[in-house]
Amino acid sequence: MATVYKAEQRPTIQVVVRLRKADYHETALQMTLIRLEQGSPEQAVLAAEKRHQELTESNRRYQGLSP
Repeated sequence: MATVYKAEQRPTIQVVVRLRKADYHETALQMTLIRLEQGSPEQAVLAAEKRHQELTESNRRYQGLSP
């Protein structure tokens, strides 16, 4: 049985899917959603971009690609 969402929930669901694909931890995910609900999409996007950059740098260090 498929889950049905309201049209206004779609953007939030898309954000959740993308953040989970970026290995966001539950706490970071919740904070991002709170910022979105508070009408701070810019802060939410910045937080997501920062987390992505942190993961990329961590991955490079792990692979020995960066000092």
